[in-house]
Amino acid sequence: MKKSLFALIVLALFSIKAYSQLPQNVSINSTGNLPDPSSMLDISATDKGLLIPRMTTVQRTAIASPAKGLLVFDNDLSEFWYYNGAFWTAFAGGATGPAGPTGPTGPTGSGTGTCTTLDGAYNCGGAGAGRIITANSGAFEVNASTAATNAIKALHSNSGVAVNASSTLASNAYSTIQSTTASTNTLVSAVLGNSSAAGYGVSGQIAATGTAQAGVYGNNLRTTGGHGVWGFGYNGVVGETNYVPAFGLYGYNHGAADPGVGTAGIGITGIAGQSTNLALSYGVYSYDDGGIVGALDVGGNFSAGGTKAFRIQHPTKPDMFLKHFCLESPEVLNVYRGNAILDANGEAIITLPEYFSSININFSYNLTSIGTSAPELHVKDEVKGNAFSVAGGKANSKISWTIYAERNDKYIQEHPDSKQTEVLQTERDKKLLKGDKMPLLNGMNSNPNQPIIKVLSE
Repeated sequence: MKKSLFALIVLALFSIKAYSQLPQNVSINSTGNLPDPSSMLDISATDKGLLIPRMTTVQRTAIASPAKGLLVFDNDLSEFWYYNGAFWTAFAGGATGPAGPTGPTGPTGSGTGTCTTLDGAYNCGGAGAGRIITANSGAFEVNASTAATNAIKALHSNSGVAVNASSTLASNAYSTIQSTTASTNTLVSAVLGNSSAAGYGVSGQIAATGTAQAGVYGNNLRTTGGHGVWGFGYNGVVGETNYVPAFGLYGYNHGAADPGVGTAGIGITGIAGQSTNLALSYGVYSYDDGGIVGALDVGGNFSAGGTKAFRIQHPTKPDMFLKHFCLESPEVLNVYRGNAILDANGEAIITLPEYFSSININFSYNLTSIGTSAPELHVKDEVKGNAFSVAGGKANSKISWTIYAERNDKYIQEHPDSKQTEVLQTERDKKLLKGDKMPLLNGMNSNPNQPIIKVLSE
């Protein structure tokens, strides 16, 4: 029976090919029924089926110039696939669900077949054939309503980028990625970068061929507080540069009224500076006049190219200052002075501060009699044990005294070069004497009108 049925099929197929010009059709069955008039080949059975060619995915996709409607069974995917004239398409399996909206291509409805899941759609029509979505009729949207979950999540388990977004229009007025939050919680942000290893939480970069002004830009549109960029951590904000004309950290205040601070620091130490090469410059350097409201403490040497003076409100002219200048000397000197009343012998012992001998050497004296002449007035004994004595004056008369001493404290002993009067000029000294002004930030658009980043409405 099997040999007869096989022979009948072969005969029918050859007959169709040989006489296809004749209006005839073929029936293959075990009942002798005639073929259905609408079919070219009518196969019927109750205990057997039609076996379509079976092959692997590689074999299927390797078929050269497949005919439209060509049908095969993919052993790798366990699915029937047909060629629709452009690409291979899998037959959707499973029970047919309710009819869905009509898509731009493909059949309507939904089911449990390969092309009805996101993972299946990726390879629908071939490996990676469904990976591109052309959003030409509105935005691609993903909506989530479950608390504390992700609406979109991307995971990359190898080298590469989990999410990549690009804008190719040179005249585009909008940002490549835009994120908005309506939260009133001050501990959240529209964009969060979180690093669990050595990488940066958030980074920005300008290509060498770019013309942008900043790798990372923050814009605060408030007028009563807030910050353009705020950093909080072991070091709140760090700026670095390798370019000599540029600045590691730069602050610019466009305000026209006082105080208009460009850079401010508040802390136990408000602002600290340290030079990497003291021969070239200073830890802190001002390109303009400097003003200090409080005290100025200098732990090392202090020098001035101009005059040194104190300036106070004039006691009798309210619209003026009164200035008194410092004495200059090629020596590092301390000066002590006072008045004394001589005893009945015309003598007196002048007591000096208890630390005098600890910080002074090489003394010189000046004595003046007050109210009477005293040509014999002289220093009887020089400084010993923080005191010296005078004699030769009129009994019970008043004198004034002055003593000059060379400074010899611990700092002078450890830094003898601080007493040198002739020193070589360093590069930093030359810069200080030239009085150069600081240039504006190299290449920066110093614009007092705050730019506003354009936001695309949803």
